[in-house]
Amino acid sequence: MTNLYFQVFIGCYLHKGVKIIVFCHPKRRKVKALYNSSNDDQPISGAGHILVEVGGYGITIVWYNLEEKSVKGIRAFQFNGTDSKEYPAQIQQVLNVSGLEHLHVKLLFNNKESLIVPVEYHKTEVDVRMMSLFFGNEDGVTYSGKVQGDNQTDIVFRVGAPVAHYFESRFQGVQFQHATQFQIAACNEGLSCSVYPNYIKVLLVQNNILHLVQYFDYQTPTDVAYHLLNICDIYSLNRETISLYISGMVDHESNLYKECSRYFLNIQPEPSRLSMPESMDSSAHHYFSQLTAAIL
Repeated sequence: MTNLYFQVFIGCYLHKGVKIIVFCHPKRRKVKALYNSSNDDQPISGAGHILVEVGGYGITIVWYNLEEKSVKGIRAFQFNGTDSKEYPAQIQQVLNVSGLEHLHVKLLFNNKESLIVPVEYHKTEVDVRMMSLFFGNEDGVTYSGKVQGDNQTDIVFRVGAPVAHYFESRFQGVQFQHATQFQIAACNEGLSCSVYPNYIKVLLVQNNILHLVQYFDYQTPTDVAYHLLNICDIYSLNRETISLYISGMVDHESNLYKECSRYFLNIQPEPSRLSMPESMDSSAHHYFSQLTAAIL
């Protein structure tokens, strides 16, 4: 008997004049909901602006009011699978119900394939070769941008081709930027650790000088503690006195937070730079505090 696979039409977009039709297998390619600041999937009101962050973990959408410096709603989703060719269909699922019409869109990428390059040594004509040297010859599109408030430092990053082509067509004219461009500018003195479902991102600032921006994969809370302790050893940091700021969907009572607390005495949630939705408990404000740096 022949197996029949029914696909759901998700949408379509244009790429270089060619209409790309996006289908999604109803069982295999649905994104996993990670967080929703509201109790339903209704459009968020009172925003005017929207921040879309896409990374190896999935996609996060933040509705915000720039004049009020307030976040009106947040929804986060995790990709299903690791094949980037499937991601456009999953992203389309999310954006189709997000009420983006008439909103100013800011687009961020937070993928691992990124490098910090001093402007004096940055030659855009070698960006593709440089990314291939560091991260392999993957099929991707390379972009670059300056660190916010720093004309001497660039971020070069690569986005998987299917995802890049999708967003170039969906948000024509919107600048592609990397989250690191804004996180560096707003980074606190000490260690800052953003936690995602399958990796962490660590920044180290000492005496107002950036020493490290690095992604680390993890499977257990012990892995996270190991990476942070290893950084302390490499940079001769005193883990009992250095400040460790945690952002991401990590509760104080989680095993990951408790594991880090065993070694770091000065651990605290990274504060948000914007007011969060009233429906969001104050103990969860650090879940997305790392993104607020890109809004102000």
